[in-house]
Amino acid sequence: MVHALTSKSRVTATFEGNGNRETVGNLFLRSIDNRIDTASGILFCYVDLKNHFTDYEVNGESKPRRYIQWHFKPGQRCELNIEVEPLPNCIVLPAGAVAKDFQEMCVFEWVGNEEDKQIWRKKPVHVIYQTRDTVVIANDGSLFPGAKIAMRGAGFILAALESTSHKTSSGGGIQHGDHVH
Repeated sequence: MVHALTSKSRVTATFEGNGNRETVGNLFLRSIDNRIDTASGILFCYVDLKNHFTDYEVNGESKPRRYIQWHFKPGQRCELNIEVEPLPNCIVLPAGAVAKDFQEMCVFEWVGNEEDKQIWRKKPVHVIYQTRDTVVIANDGSLFPGAKIAMRGAGFILAALESTSHKTSSGGGIQHGDHVH
């Protein structure tokens, strides 16, 4: 973390509240606290954030009042993503592109169309790092940059595959009304 502070690493802040999610980029660390809160496990970091405000009047009272509401407030909590060091030879994907099948992480690569069916091939990948929004996988030859993959919904594709394999393995085959992707 000290390296991130001294090397002026880029920081992205994500604010959540009232069902909204806002991401602010191109920030820099100003300071890092020298301890981790034992109760929450949080390391307090501080960034300089350009603020803007909403200026509005409230009518309907005997005398209209003027209020200023700041967009960001001191002490407001957010999640910071800090570039600590570059990860060479990696591929960054959205979190929805990777599914977990037992202990294996996988993506689905587009193979093509056959008759009226879309065909996806399950490809195991090696995950190096993962956040809520992104997954970093090793560029080890299992998937090549530029490959056509499902960028979201990999978990749903995996569930559909497992669902159809259970039906066909039980000897019943695919029933009328089943939907295969």
